[in-house]
Amino acid sequence: MSSIVPFKHVNGVEAYLVLDKPLYKPGGEAKAHILLENRGNERSLRVRLVDEKNAVQADKTVNLKEGERVVDITSVSLIEQPGVHRLKLYLDSTVVDEVAYITADPSSRRPVKVAFVWHNHQAPNYDPAGRYHADWAFSYVYKDILKPYGRGPYHYHTVLLENHPSYHATFNLSPSLLYQWDMAVKGRVVFKDGRVLPRESDEVKLVEETLKSYIEFAREGRIDVLTSVYAHTILGFLTDVLDAPDVVAEEVAYGVKVSKEVLAGYEPLGFWTPEMAFSMKLVKILQDNGLEYTVLDDANHFYYSEGERGTHYEPYILLDPSTRSHITVFFRDSYLSNVLSFQNNFVSELHAWRNAYEFAYMVAGKWLEKAAKIVTVALDGENWMAFSKNPPLTAYFSDRLLLYLEALSDFNFIKTTHLREALEEVPARRVLTNIPTNTWLGTFNKWRGEVAEQEKHWTRVAEALRLLRAYENMIQGRDSYSASARYALWHALDSDYWWSEFWSPGVINAWLDEAYRVLQDRLGKVRVVDVMVRGDLYMGGECELVASVENNLDRDVKVSILVDSYVVRDIAGAPRQVVLKARTVNNVAFRVRATSAGEAPVSILLLSDSSVVSSYTRSLYVAQRLPHNPR
Repeated sequence: MSSIVPFKHVNGVEAYLVLDKPLYKPGGEAKAHILLENRGNERSLRVRLVDEKNAVQADKTVNLKEGERVVDITSVSLIEQPGVHRLKLYLDSTVVDEVAYITADPSSRRPVKVAFVWHNHQAPNYDPAGRYHADWAFSYVYKDILKPYGRGPYHYHTVLLENHPSYHATFNLSPSLLYQWDMAVKGRVVFKDGRVLPRESDEVKLVEETLKSYIEFAREGRIDVLTSVYAHTILGFLTDVLDAPDVVAEEVAYGVKVSKEVLAGYEPLGFWTPEMAFSMKLVKILQDNGLEYTVLDDANHFYYSEGERGTHYEPYILLDPSTRSHITVFFRDSYLSNVLSFQNNFVSELHAWRNAYEFAYMVAGKWLEKAAKIVTVALDGENWMAFSKNPPLTAYFSDRLLLYLEALSDFNFIKTTHLREALEEVPARRVLTNIPTNTWLGTFNKWRGEVAEQEKHWTRVAEALRLLRAYENMIQGRDSYSASARYALWHALDSDYWWSEFWSPGVINAWLDEAYRVLQDRLGKVRVVDVMVRGDLYMGGECELVASVENNLDRDVKVSILVDSYVVRDIAGAPRQVVLKARTVNNVAFRVRATSAGEAPVSILLLSDSSVVSSYTRSLYVAQRLPHNPR
């Protein structure tokens, strides 16, 4: 469905009905706005408003010139009985539109908190050499995507904050997005085709202005800014399928660092979980990084959670019983969030206005749910606008929506808030002890399964992780080389590159190749270079094998060395643990016993973290032993 309320076009006239707000005190009156645009010849129309009791609230004639747009405002009496009521718009004898509104006493309960969480993110759109292959981090600021109402989505969000002073919201400014903005401000953006984004250009000045606006709004307490992992990785997949919680933990720490630096010291408390790809293994990682809360999905997380579950319109303490770590979780209203995300293809300003009213009514309806404390609406901050069939009208819609929410706030029905405020205003009381590993889609198939080629690339990722583990185990820690490999892996694993519709194997492979290059070069400097046999070898007899092992690294390493052969076995029976000094060749001797006769290969395997790092194979001949003479 392209929009909540479909485009309404009757006999050449576009027509809708909206009210000045969707929720009223009893005994008042509403201002009905009859929205008309004549897309045909000049005409006169009989316009009527009829309530649910068939009382005529308005009956008038409207004259429309060719191409004319009219917004006719009429006072209507409200039905005083608390509850949901309806009002119909007739053009001549045809019902064209019908709106709902709510009558209620705002003093009968506390206002409902409404938390918009806008996920502004971009993949790190540069290659290992630092050259940019896409400009979305910048063009979504300065391009006239939303003209005539605004520029790019990232900038327009700051315009909305400026124009609506009572509006509070939460923004995830992903660390990789912030990094790219910072590079633009410092004049360090060069594209692969040779283009440069000059520091003094109007485009970069708008990027800098936009960044400063977010920082200032955060300092004022108007917005809460979340942090995240550096790139946009599907964390639950990394922890549970690839068994890489250490990679996740390091990338989370790096993301926090980038956020603090680029946001001029702002301390993020909240964390955006990319794709809401959550795992319980993230709880301790987040707490260890000083992060207190995140947002997950009601449909795919809340309803399958375990513990003191009430309504998804309140925050929860999520306790990991295995580590005693905890964070707070807000659950988004997936229906409202997906309506904004995907039902935003508006045809005209009037159509966008009508849909803004309808969405405001849907939000207002939560006031009737007595258990509702906070309604969280969380979605991409840029893509719902940029991917619309008519992006400018999403800007018009947003402005109209905030006007409606402000009107509801004026009467104490709702209050927009951000998550940092919400923790103080609506503290978590109930405890959950488990949330299953899942995403906002209810599956990981979007990133592994919808494109056949994805599996081959995940296998490459697993191999890169094997090499990383082997190297770090060999050096008994981490160094600048393993840090470079991890950095490359973060980039390769950004979920935007793996999303089936945006499948980007070229980018993935560029970063995986970088990780492979670093790790294979380092691992290749530790190798078995020769195997010597000391003494003749007979069936059932013993001899000594001597492996020459070279360490050309500039540091000591620890490895295991194993004899693997069908014809001999190591008498010690276990791999030899050896420390190889930096830049040395070491001879390691094995006492072996022949178990079969004949010629067969014998291999010396160099192991680290149970992985083969190097091997050397030579042929070995085992002679038969003759029995002793009878006398």
